[in-house]
Amino acid sequence: MLKRFLPPVLLALAVVMSACSPQAVDASGAWSGSVQTGGASTPLAFTVGDDNRVASQDFHLSYGDQFIDYEVTSSVIGDRFSLDARATSNAGTATLTVRAQITANTMTGTYDFLVVPTTGDTLHVNGSFTATRTAL
Repeated sequence: MLKRFLPPVLLALAVVMSACSPQAVDASGAWSGSVQTGGASTPLAFTVGDDNRVASQDFHLSYGDQFIDYEVTSSVIGDRFSLDARATSNAGTATLTVRAQITANTMTGTYDFLVVPTTGDTLHVNGSFTATRTAL
């Protein structure tokens, strides 16, 4: 008797589970924004691929006059965008964390930016984050 009801129950459970999982919005395209770094606005650009992830080579944030290569981890879950970028060099480390909500062609949320130089003062700023999709 149990064997007869098990397949329909499993099918119903699978349908319910898939309906409960948040579907990622399409975040693909080029995005442009900025973060405030000690009174100055620092431009930020990144490209979200068709897989809703940012590749490290598609993320650009300069600190001062230095171009820095970052290792990037990102995801889109439902309408939530998450990005963690970290750069390490002889000059020190830079870390950026972004948590944002995607609505059409705009991301809004928060950021946390930390720069720890090998010499000099540490910079730690955080605040509101906004980015705009500039191209699909």
